[in-house]
Amino acid sequence: MKVNKVFQFVIFLFLLIFLVNSAYNYILNNFIIKTEVIKEGLLLKGYDTQAFIFGNETLIKAESNGPVTLLVTEGQRISKRYPIASSAGQNILSPVSGVVTFKYDKLEEYGDPYESTTFNFEEVKLNYSQEDSSAKKDFLKGDVILKIQDNLVKPKLYLELPISNFKEPLQINQVLSLKFPEEEKPLRLMITKLKGLGQNALIILEFLDMPEKYNRIQDVKIISEQIKTFMIPKKSLTTFNGKEGIYTVVKGLINFKEISIIGEEEEYYLTDSLSTTTEIVSNPRFASEGKYIR
Repeated sequence: MKVNKVFQFVIFLFLLIFLVNSAYNYILNNFIIKTEVIKEGLLLKGYDTQAFIFGNETLIKAESNGPVTLLVTEGQRISKRYPIASSAGQNILSPVSGVVTFKYDKLEEYGDPYESTTFNFEEVKLNYSQEDSSAKKDFLKGDVILKIQDNLVKPKLYLELPISNFKEPLQINQVLSLKFPEEEKPLRLMITKLKGLGQNALIILEFLDMPEKYNRIQDVKIISEQIKTFMIPKKSLTTFNGKEGIYTVVKGLINFKEISIIGEEEEYYLTDSLSTTTEIVSNPRFASEGKYIR
């Protein structure tokens, strides 16, 4: 009788240990150890600068003091001689066709810096400020009422850069890749005008790809090299035996892989130590080499 009770107790203890271990592994694998598949990325090498963007833009100004009633809305496309506002009982007709905007910076009248005798990029950057006339009711003579942008002609971009930034001489019709902060991928622009002034290259580029948004004075990165990389969440980086790397997961088995970091982008490190997208442990604190998680 005692033997049976001992045997039953051993079986119960074995089952209890098995269930506790299974529950622990289930919780560990499904709620504590988390994995994700890493993404491909690009490391963009180059140099950061600022550009001046200009195009066919027409400022509509008040011809006298007094209230002005707007007859158009932001982003509206209009034709030439379309009534855009009224003042003193008279309609103001658009002198050109294009897209209406109430955002302006008073740099519209510079136009092409190559054609201006007063354009000084450093001074322009210091005096740059954006204004919005959409909420305005009363205007003084000469105040900007609105702006009309030519939507049939792409704007252009002006750069001033040290010639030493370019390994090879620049040429007309050469295509450069530029990265805008709000754009996911670099955009292509073609050189249409080019001259040297002292140690600087003065360049006019035409957009081949248009950005979704841009400012008059725009931060850009001129890309000299694009390197295919993989994006590793910063929280997934760990150390093992004094080496820096990540835990990969292959057929449920955790293995440590040493990697090199060649750049970073917000919450990610960039590495070229991998050859394909890989499942990794995103919270390595609970992982260990050689452990199965599924």
